[in-house]
Amino acid sequence: MAKDELNPSLSRLKVLIVDDSSAVRMMLTALLHTFGITQIVECSDGAEGLRAVEKGGFDLVITDVSMRPMDGVEFSRRLRDPESSAPPNLPVLFLSSHSEKAVVNAAIQAGGSGYLVKPISRTALLEKIVSLVGNPRPVVKGMAYWGPDRRRKRRLASSGRKA
Repeated sequence: MAKDELNPSLSRLKVLIVDDSSAVRMMLTALLHTFGITQIVECSDGAEGLRAVEKGGFDLVITDVSMRPMDGVEFSRRLRDPESSAPPNLPVLFLSSHSEKAVVNAAIQAGGSGYLVKPISRTALLEKIVSLVGNPRPVVKGMAYWGPDRRRKRRLASSGRKA
């Protein structure tokens, strides 16, 4: 997709990037700019990310898994707490170099809406952003979780589609 073919609705998005690597934050910011996204806030860990989310207004969060002092899984878990001020339908996209099934499952169970393994391609990131923002998953509320339905495979299987 050439820059002149950008989806105009992407330019209205406000994105929060939470990653402890300044180089990754810089690379993601540059990629998002190529999609026409210019409203970007960068945070270096989950605690800083939670403070940013409390101020509100984000359409998407992109976070790493491995950070200190608060990692991305704990950050997402706290976002999905029913007492959190975060909107329950706020998409959380994990970007990580960890591809192990246990790590991916932990991120999704903590309320992640999607997961991409680094290194990422521009196309994969764009497709995932468009999918998450354009096709939000249903929201479920429980005693300890309020966010996107984590039962994606079951829901897709019952509709006859492959997960």
